[in-house]
Amino acid sequence: MHRLLAFARYLPQHGWQTSVVTAHPRAYEQQKAENLGLVPPGTQVIRAAAWDTKRHFSIGGRYLQTMALPDRWQSWILPAFVAALRATRRQHFDAILTTFPIASAHAVGLLLHRATGLPWIADFRDPMVQEGYPTDARTWRNWDRLERAVFAAADAITVTTDRTRAYYARRYGNPLASKVTTISNGFDPEVFPTAPDPSPPRAAGDGPLTLLHSGVMYPSERNPVPFFRAVAALKAAGEPAVRQLRILFRDSGHDERYQETVRNLGLQDVIQFLPSLPYHEAVAEMLQVDGLLVFQSADCESQIPAKVYEYLYAGRPIVGIVHPDGDTADLLRRMQVPAVAALEDEAAIARLLRSILPVIRGGHYPLPDRATVMTLSRSARTTEFAAVLDGVLTRHGATVSEGK
Repeated sequence: MHRLLAFARYLPQHGWQTSVVTAHPRAYEQQKAENLGLVPPGTQVIRAAAWDTKRHFSIGGRYLQTMALPDRWQSWILPAFVAALRATRRQHFDAILTTFPIASAHAVGLLLHRATGLPWIADFRDPMVQEGYPTDARTWRNWDRLERAVFAAADAITVTTDRTRAYYARRYGNPLASKVTTISNGFDPEVFPTAPDPSPPRAAGDGPLTLLHSGVMYPSERNPVPFFRAVAALKAAGEPAVRQLRILFRDSGHDERYQETVRNLGLQDVIQFLPSLPYHEAVAEMLQVDGLLVFQSADCESQIPAKVYEYLYAGRPIVGIVHPDGDTADLLRRMQVPAVAALEDEAAIARLLRSILPVIRGGHYPLPDRATVMTLSRSARTTEFAAVLDGVLTRHGATVSEGK
């Protein structure tokens, strides 16, 4: 969401105006009215009828799988296409942008591109089809067909990491792979309530040392259980670094599941699960803690959680519980973040925590160079995306001008 919000916010600086076709609010399990304030002024928002198959069409929690292909929001494909087509006929649009991981969004883009002939940019915030993902065979085949159709029809493809671009080069070869451009995620200073303190990391003193993970903890891609076990092992061994340690999981999405594990390990006094916050408050919290946690499994080595960029901007120490050879670890190393251990390696996590917690507490943990961090802003990424938009217009023979 925040990638597209930033494009809408900064594209006018490059002569582009944005209209967004999105879902009716009932499609969302949670709604926060405060987050509507994040929509940039002047952005046209068109809402199409949409339902969640799991919540709205299931009987006793069960539903036909065909009603959830390519995803649970299948019902919005036709209404979104019709709404976008009507808007296109009323207004002059120059290009179409759709973004995954909502697969049905690419289905809408494909229909609209075929109906209008407008240039189409398909954005993949994550790789779509991979070996073993999606795990359900029928969903995999459906996504495979859709992804191949997208690559065949789209004028340009954008991805968030170079590893994903390399993956698609292997998967499709030229000329389809030549459509792919890497435009990484980033942070948006405008959504932070205050600018981070540029001074060196503060010492925690004698009070609790607080580490935070902000956002969803997926049971497969970000499984924190080995981390919990590592903390429990250090606590059982009487490790001084764990004394007065407080670890917060904000809006994990799986609190009940993880709380049972935490209770079984006797970590209720160390680990807490907290409810979601409006986005502005969630990023503000990042500025207040002693350290920030990021989790990513080996299965997601070609993905970088968008929150990592927000963490970097927040200027707090970052602890990476991530695959050491993946894109997230590569970014952290480029930013001079020294603390990385594989999410699946309990012993490595324990060694990492034992060594770096005293450093964080003492205020000696190294932070990335501020000027280098600022090159990762979403404003800079939007400049790159505007070049992609201008390029597809040029290839279609349109004149690139102000007021697109």
